[in-house]
Amino acid sequence: MSFFSEIMIQAGFYAIAMALCFFVVGVLQKGFFLNYVRVRLSFGRFILVKMRAKHRDYFRVARISDNFIIFKDLEEKGKNRRISLKGKENPFYRCLNVLWIDIDEEKNTIIIPKTNEEVSGFDAKKSDDLYTRAISRPSVDDKNKKIILWLLIGIGLACIVIAYLTYMNYGMIAQLIQKGAGGVIG
Repeated sequence: MSFFSEIMIQAGFYAIAMALCFFVVGVLQKGFFLNYVRVRLSFGRFILVKMRAKHRDYFRVARISDNFIIFKDLEEKGKNRRISLKGKENPFYRCLNVLWIDIDEEKNTIIIPKTNEEVSGFDAKKSDDLYTRAISRPSVDDKNKKIILWLLIGIGLACIVIAYLTYMNYGMIAQLIQKGAGGVIG
C-alpha cells in the first residue's frame, strides 16, 4: 500500500469518529446542537426558535419574511408554520451569540421574554400526577437494605476486577497450570 492511501484510510477513520461524535451529541441534546450550528453558520439569516410545549421544549430553525416568522412544523412533516410579528414589541433575545425567540406551541403565539409571561397551555392536573409520582417514589430507608446494597455493589466490583486481572494474566496462569500438571503427572 502506498503512503498516500494509508493517510487517506487514517483520515477516513478520523472522519467516521468525528461523525459519530456529532451524532451522539445531537441525540443527547435532542436536536439542539445541529439547529444551533445551522443558525450560527447562517450569519444572521436564520433565528433559533424555542418551541415551548406542555411537557418539553424543542428547537427549530426559522427565517423572517414579510413580518412573519416561518419555520417547519414538527408534527406535520414538510408543512410551514407562520407567526405574525406585527404589533409585537421586540420578542427576540440573544443567547449563545444567536437570536432566539420563544413560541408557545399550543396557541401559536410569541412569548415575550421581558414580561416574564407564563407559558400558556400548562395542564396542572396531568402534570400534578407526574410530580406526585416523582416525589413519592420508594426510597431505601432501612439500614440493613443499604448495607446489603453496598455489599452487592462491592462484590460485583470485586468480580469485575478479578475477571480483568485474570484476563490480563492469562499467559502466566496457563504456564503455572502447565508446570503444576507436569509435576504431578511426570
